[in-house]
Amino acid sequence: MLTVLDLWNNSLGGRIDLDFRRFDRLTTLNLGWNMLQGLIPEPLSSCKALKILNLSRNNLSGQVPEKFCRLRSLSFLNLNANSLSNLSQALGVLQNFQGEEMPTTGIRGFQSLHAMGIGNCALTGRIPSWLRNCKDLSSLNLSWNRLTGEIPSWLGRFDHLSYLDLSNNSLYGEIPASLAELKSLMSEMSLHDGNDSSIEFPLFGWGSSGQILEPMKYKHYTDLPPTVKLSYNRLNGSISKEFGNLRYLHWLDLSQNNLSGSIPEELSGMVNLERLDLSFNNLSGSIPSSLTGLSFLSFFSVAFNHLQGLIPRGGQFLTFPALASKEIQVSTVILCLSANL
Repeated sequence: MLTVLDLWNNSLGGRIDLDFRRFDRLTTLNLGWNMLQGLIPEPLSSCKALKILNLSRNNLSGQVPEKFCRLRSLSFLNLNANSLSNLSQALGVLQNFQGEEMPTTGIRGFQSLHAMGIGNCALTGRIPSWLRNCKDLSSLNLSWNRLTGEIPSWLGRFDHLSYLDLSNNSLYGEIPASLAELKSLMSEMSLHDGNDSSIEFPLFGWGSSGQILEPMKYKHYTDLPPTVKLSYNRLNGSISKEFGNLRYLHWLDLSQNNLSGSIPEELSGMVNLERLDLSFNNLSGSIPSSLTGLSFLSFFSVAFNHLQGLIPRGGQFLTFPALASKEIQVSTVILCLSANL
């Protein structure tokens, strides 16, 4: 009996037209990175044993079939880069709920889901509150959609969440303080707890202008660098000094928002940080000299803010090109530093 069907990264076109009723033992279906069109077929819900479903990077459209709620074994889902119509619909029908109407509270869905990617699907609406029930979630990518509303504080209460990408949406409000308390980014033990790195789940990344990066850069979802990306939204308020507690965070991107206040010197506590992008905000004050202690920092941008003073010298900042003791212009700051690796 067929248990794995992997046709990833070919040039397959047309509709998904398979007799899924014959695949009652199928556990993995990977059709990502093709040119498939049309709707997601409803008979796919017959694959009751399905654990891994990757339909990313195709030309699929419409809504996720309601009968997908029968996929009770599903633990990995990737629908990135398609043209699905509504976030609540796309996610809601995939839950294990009873009754004709989906309740707004008390939902027990996605009990075993570890990774969810539904980026670049033109999805609308808010981040649904029932998503908080995904206790085992390690990776969540809802980037490049049209989501609105505030970032819910409960996102910071997942014990295993180490990759969060909500960039390129229309989210507003302040950054929840709870995001600076993600357990998996504060403790190395929590970071690797509960992750099954033996399961292949091909992923891909996005460039700064939305272009798709090379596939297989991250073959497993656990290969993704510990990341918090909230760029290209409408977030305001200040940057919490508590972010400095995220010792195991590798990438923090808060660029292209309306953040104000100073850059907290406590950010130097993110000792494993490799990329820090705070550009295109309304930050003021000076660049904290404590950031020179970030020994792994290879990209640092505070371009287009309202900073002043001297660029700190020492530590990793000495590896950035052409950094003499330069004074930052008060009115039009353009500072983007990247190391020669």
